Amino acid sequence: MSHIDIKVPHTLPREEAMQRIKTLLTSLQGQYAGMIKNVFQQWDSNEGRFSFSVKGFSVSGKIYIGVDTVRLGSKLPFLLSFYKEKITEQIMKQGTELLKNNVTV
Repeated sequence: MSHIDIKVPHTLPREEAMQRIKTLLTSLQGQYAGMIKNVFQQWDSNEGRFSFSVKGFSVSGKIYIGVDTVRLGSKLPFLLSFYKEKITEQIMKQGTELLKNNVTV
């Protein structure tokens, strides 16, 4: 397994950042029907756990919402580890866009 650790800066109130992330996680299964299944998320204050399967591979991780940074840590299955850079790049790109102060979800 390969581990990713991503930090995305933000200027939103924590509750707003959390709500946007929750909405994104909830929409993944519908947005990528056939690829992503079994989306799960559980939150305790500013920390969340998530899991889902991508084309049969299980992915899980944790999210921490700080005052000015969202941190995501996840373990990737061996076969997905070959795409670690691309996955990290996409999460950074989409996370930055999602957490922009002027974007409404």
